[in-house]
Amino acid sequence: MKNSTSILIVLIACILQSCSSVKVVSAWKAEQKHIDEFKKKNILVIARTANDYARYAFEIEIAKQLRAKGFKATESYTKAPKYILIRK
Repeated sequence: MKNSTSILIVLIACILQSCSSVKVVSAWKAEQKHIDEFKKKNILVIARTANDYARYAFEIEIAKQLRAKGFKATESYTKAPKYILIRK
């Protein structure tokens, strides 16, 4: 039992060691004046999925979060409810 526990710990350690980590190479942040100008515009939130319920849920949630930050946002299903997404 003790031997199998040791092997399991070594195996888990090897698996975790082989996982790659995420490294941010570069980042960009807009200046406040650009953000203020962008807040005046309306953002159309579009989700591309074959599942209509997932589309509605995604668009509603993203638009809600944008509005909470002071942006104007509109869900695409309110403008094009019968829009057929291109499916491959």
